[in-house]
Amino acid sequence: MHTIDDLPLDQRVRTLRRAILIAPIAFTPLAALVAYELAQVEYGSAQSVRVWAPVAFLYNNFGFWPAVLAVPVLGLLVIMALAWKLRTIREANPTIT
Repeated sequence: MHTIDDLPLDQRVRTLRRAILIAPIAFTPLAALVAYELAQVEYGSAQSVRVWAPVAFLYNNFGFWPAVLAVPVLGLLVIMALAWKLRTIREANPTIT
């Protein structure tokens, strides 16, 4: 199985940039869906909903807001990890812009 690290340097940089741009597009609807589903349970319009197990754990143990904010925080962590990887590549190769 190939990874980003197996790509040539210029393709690796383009792929990381693209992933940084796509991550918010992917996480925003997911965060909205989780917030909508949990709001249904919180305000009594549904008895139960299907959400990702870690989100359900957070909701059951810590409440509404930690569970709702878990997905956006995860999205930010993914973006930060991708940006860190891109920065590492740029520092190792100063000719890359």
